[in-house]
Amino acid sequence: MYSETQLARGKATHQANCISCHNQVAYKGAAFAQKWSGRSLFDFFQLISTTMPQNEPGVLAREEYADITAYVLWLNGFPAGSAELEPDDAALRRVRIDASGAATSSSAGKGLRQRR
Repeated sequence: MYSETQLARGKATHQANCISCHNQVAYKGAAFAQKWSGRSLFDFFQLISTTMPQNEPGVLAREEYADITAYVLWLNGFPAGSAELEPDDAALRRVRIDASGAATSSSAGKGLRQRR
């Protein structure tokens, strides 16, 4: 779903652009599960890419928002893989967030369900 390299970029981008307003608690664990479980990964990506950072929404490149999305997935225990998470709307819409950690297809990763 995302690579270790992308995770590192996402963490750095988050620290440079997000940490001044958001600590990890806002999108980690129960808070993340309650808000995002059952929704598409596109929903999360769309929210952050159109509303963040608060002082200049949408200023980052789509790839940077994908990197931040990868970092948030990692914060919630979704494992890294070999491929990068692409900022492709159609592909992001096919992935559902399952914060319960239920069984998923191997291509989607733990806790993410990919619709075919």
